[in-house]
Amino acid sequence: MGDGGGGGDPDENGQDLTTLLGKILRIDVDPSNATGEIPYAIPADNPFVDNADAAPEIWAYGLRNPWRFSFDSETGDLFIGDVGQGEIEEIDYAPAGEGGQNYGWNVMEGMTCFESSDCDPDADDLVLPIAEYTHADGGCSVTGGYVYRGADAPDLVGTYLYGDYCSGLIWAATPIDDGTWSVSEPYESGFADFHLWRRCGRNSLSRRSRHRYAVHHHRLSTAGRVDGSSLPELCRYQLVCERGL
Repeated sequence: MGDGGGGGDPDENGQDLTTLLGKILRIDVDPSNATGEIPYAIPADNPFVDNADAAPEIWAYGLRNPWRFSFDSETGDLFIGDVGQGEIEEIDYAPAGEGGQNYGWNVMEGMTCFESSDCDPDADDLVLPIAEYTHADGGCSVTGGYVYRGADAPDLVGTYLYGDYCSGLIWAATPIDDGTWSVSEPYESGFADFHLWRRCGRNSLSRRSRHRYAVHHHRLSTAGRVDGSSLPELCRYQLVCERGL
């Protein structure tokens, strides 16, 4: 769940274990196991189930806006794309079956102190992201992806693929033996959110073709060529063309 909004988490929900906001929740949705007034049950091994000062549904906390999370279909490891406030997008990680992590928001945004300039991730027992990128790198909102376990691209097996909602850039994160992750250079997919068209103006462009795009009934189509030299860098990523939105 997101932190509830307000910009910068003014209510400190991300770090507040008494609220469900800014958290990953774990519940048993089998109605036959539900008791009391809530229509679900709480797994007995949830990390805060015996903490009277915490909501028992919480599996992990310190998140701003998880979008999206997924499990590795082979290992069960958890990956979370957490949308940043204004500068940094991050990917958070937890090994299979391990809960209780504090991913840092709003003490930190990504690997950078946010609420104050002198935070101490070690002292606060924060779990830092395995990958991050800034808006200056070309993007504005992370979209969490999946660990590739297919057969068509053997070199990608075990690699976590994720992208940016605005720019359409895609990254690949690969685990290293020392427990860290190696992140590829971004791949320009050629797809980006059509809201950039509204944000950047009618003359939003492709980096490659410098085509102008126009919106017709929630579809995008080419409409000639223009010079994009004066557009903001973010607006030069290719918008979705001739695909339903």
